[in-house]
Amino acid sequence: MVYRSPWEGFTSWGGAGSAYVTRGWHEPSGTRTQGCGTASWPRSARGSAGNIARMKRILITGMSGTGKSALIDALGERGLRAVDLDEPGWSISADDGDWIWHEERVAELLDTPEEGEWLFVSGCATNQGKFRDRFDEVVLLSAPTELILERLATRTSNDYGKRPEEVAEVLGYIETVEPLLRRAASHEVDTSLPLTEVLARVLRLVGADRALGDAGSAVIDHR
Repeated sequence: MVYRSPWEGFTSWGGAGSAYVTRGWHEPSGTRTQGCGTASWPRSARGSAGNIARMKRILITGMSGTGKSALIDALGERGLRAVDLDEPGWSISADDGDWIWHEERVAELLDTPEEGEWLFVSGCATNQGKFRDRFDEVVLLSAPTELILERLATRTSNDYGKRPEEVAEVLGYIETVEPLLRRAASHEVDTSLPLTEVLARVLRLVGADRALGDAGSAVIDHR
């Protein structure tokens, strides 16, 4: 397999912040996939989503195996509005094979305020940078590489990450794509911690800790 690096370049935004550009990484069709690229996220853009509506919008992103699905499930179980954008319907396969967000549906989701103060969405897609100014906060989930590979090898909800060539892809993404996500993120949380602690930290970081409730009651495996 020839690994194609997603790094395309780095652009300075006049001292006010920075942006990154990535392109063209995806997982095989037939799996719930993730990708990140063709994105330009100036750090100075944070907080502009407040101009769209009063609801606070939070993106949870990260590599496969960092626990995005587990966390979004836990948030939903607490009565918070939580949407997994990696699911079919919210994401579609592009002509070039990339797994991308369904832009019309995602735009409608982010632009239509509903009852409640918080909207949490999770996912990682090559076109997510188009929506950066719609989010108040971006939380990057990360974990030690050994733990990510262990999760991918043992999870039952998704077959991706079990074959040698897929493991090689994941390692490449961790080296080249994750640093770009880190640059654009508002916060980073290490998901080697128990899920209940990850949940509590995320809610505190984005200012939604009052919505935490009995966080200690949740027991959900990382996916």
